[in-house]
Amino acid sequence: MINSTIKLFLFGVAVQVSLCAVASEKLIAQDIQAASDNYAVQNNYAVQDNYAVQDNYAVQKEHAELALLRAVSSNLIQPTHHQLQEHALQLHTLTASFCETPTQNSFNDLQGAWKQAMHTWSALAAINFGPIDETEALWRFQFWPDPINLVQRKFISRLSGANKDNSPNQLAQASTAIQGLSAIEFLLFDPSISLSDYQSKTHFCTILVGTAANLATNASLLNKAWQQEYPVRWLDKKNPEDYTRNIESLFSGMVMALDTIKSQKLGTPLGFKKGESALPVGAKPNPWQVESWRSQTSISHILATMQFCQELYEMEFGFRWYLFTKAPTADAEILDKKISDLFAATNQRAAALDKSIFVLLQNNDTNYLLQLHTDVELLLQLLRNNYAKAAGIQFRFNAKDGD
Repeated sequence: MINSTIKLFLFGVAVQVSLCAVASEKLIAQDIQAASDNYAVQNNYAVQDNYAVQDNYAVQKEHAELALLRAVSSNLIQPTHHQLQEHALQLHTLTASFCETPTQNSFNDLQGAWKQAMHTWSALAAINFGPIDETEALWRFQFWPDPINLVQRKFISRLSGANKDNSPNQLAQASTAIQGLSAIEFLLFDPSISLSDYQSKTHFCTILVGTAANLATNASLLNKAWQQEYPVRWLDKKNPEDYTRNIESLFSGMVMALDTIKSQKLGTPLGFKKGESALPVGAKPNPWQVESWRSQTSISHILATMQFCQELYEMEFGFRWYLFTKAPTADAEILDKKISDLFAATNQRAAALDKSIFVLLQNNDTNYLLQLHTDVELLLQLLRNNYAKAAGIQFRFNAKDGD
């Protein structure tokens, strides 16, 4: 009789706990946090005899998608978009200051501000869905790849003075080739443009300030979308399958950002043919196909993207945590170590490069870049094949597909 009473009492407590969990997302999040911390600290992702019976494992699995989306949104995506807005605004402010007093020092400061804004933009390469996709703004931030040098060709009439439609509004309605970070890079780093042009030709400054103003506006709009409106739609879902689709978009964005590094930022300049994994016999490198060849900052952009993707994987409630939530097995532990090691090795290799990719290719010095290309390719294979299968993730399409 006593045992029956105890069982009924415990059953009642379990029901109350379940109801509270459904009623309070905060308690659910705490359960997830506690389960994740317990798993990481006590087990250190080690293989256990029975993963399925861990405390709160069912709760962890049920709410893993929401936990990951919330963590990535608030701790990574939103802060980086805010940083992009700040850097774009700083760039615009410095263009105005430079044009009031165009000196070599202020020109150097302006170039540094562009590098900072471009670095932050590159970090967001994996977030190629949502607002940037819905507003079709991707090319207004960066017009690249540009295999036929369209940026320069589209600027000719304006820089020559033949086309005087140089107000911010008129520039915003013009070709995307003369908008955004790629356009400003041309105006600040192209060998055909010098400090004396800004000192003697007022329309050069009009174009520069107007282009920077539009970039700042677009960065502010993108940041506002991620701080206010989009997270509500991204996180406020009634159907659990919607969370799964958002996870797939995020994962696909990360994989595609890495694929862009392999195929376009490294592969094309090295001489790889589209869709081929082997370098053709007699292939010749083309430094003019390197991203940001004018400023020779491509490796910085690659590193920014790689570090952001690594953070997506390794952060608390990131894709590493998601892997062990969905597939808490010995195989998952082995896979995680391979992925983590490749992220570390690839970032270390990129950071150690002491010459620009443009200079290396001009000198036909490709060995180091080929190894970097191989590292990224191996990482891609692990994520696209092994990780996706283990975590049950399918790929989704976004703004860069088909390029």
